[in-house]
Amino acid sequence: MRHRIWSHVVFAAALATLLVLGSWWTIFHNRALETEREAKLLVLQRDALVAQCEGAGITPAPAPPKAALVAIEEKAHRRHIMVTGEATLLFTLIGVCVFMLYRLVSQEREYRGRVEEFVESVTHEMKTPLAGIKSLLQTLAAGRVPDAQQRELSVLGLKEAERLEHTVENCLMAGRIRLGEDHVAMENVKLRELLDRFTEHRRGYLFDDPSAIDLSWEMEAAEATVSADPRAVVAILENLTDNAFKYGGDKPRVTVRAKDEGGRVAISVEDQGVGFPPEQAALLFEPFHRALGKGSVAVHGSGLGLSIAKALALRMGAQLSAASDGPGKGSRFTLTLRTKGAS
Repeated sequence: MRHRIWSHVVFAAALATLLVLGSWWTIFHNRALETEREAKLLVLQRDALVAQCEGAGITPAPAPPKAALVAIEEKAHRRHIMVTGEATLLFTLIGVCVFMLYRLVSQEREYRGRVEEFVESVTHEMKTPLAGIKSLLQTLAAGRVPDAQQRELSVLGLKEAERLEHTVENCLMAGRIRLGEDHVAMENVKLRELLDRFTEHRRGYLFDDPSAIDLSWEMEAAEATVSADPRAVVAILENLTDNAFKYGGDKPRVTVRAKDEGGRVAISVEDQGVGFPPEQAALLFEPFHRALGKGSVAVHGSGLGLSIAKALALRMGAQLSAASDGPGKGSRFTLTLRTKGAS
């Protein structure tokens, strides 16, 4: 986004300079035409006077002094340099405008392609849980579910509803962030209570294996109070955890780890899944971007989760980073928050 803003600024500056230069050249050209007209009239008048003087036997005036001729030549030379410089600037600006137009058109095509991919992905993300919920409700309505499986299927339906709600919330939040309408409300938050609630909430949908998500503490971090927006922290952890389960392999194991770093607390979401090339860490936070490890398959999703998490972290004055030892070696996303009273 920042690069796109700078591109628009450079393009607008080049256009404004071209307009100013074009206006100046129009004025200069009109003055040059007027000067040329006056010079021709003076030549005609001089020739007429010379002819009159010769006819009357009067000796014409002597040639102008050398100093005057030198001054005229110097002025003409300065004008020549000025025109040459302005012409060079003009062609340079035209080149800049052409390049910026090409770049803006390329970016627009790329963005349009990403939006089309996003619409397709979100449509699939919303259609799949809706189909599952519909099928589940039809089965329950038909009375074909044994009593022993009703709880399991109910939890599965809740999980699909949660997935659908999360997708909708991400789309709405991305729109609010883009428009600058999603504000954070900073307050002092007890980290243990927040993370305990979050992990218990996530375990509620892992009826087959609640231990798939684990919460690990360092003693200092367990008692920490951080300065943050709890709603934003939960949204970040939701997106990081979803990402870990999506790319955590066939049987993902996710660890939420809280570590004290002296005035700050680092909350890491770790998995042992497909990982990613270390040089792609920064790109993961770009909207619609997915960096897949070698041999992995594409995973459905809106492609907005990590970019939303990054934007929310920045608005809280926090840091969000990604790390991996390489494809197939898992990944670690770390949210770093200031503790209460830290500068």
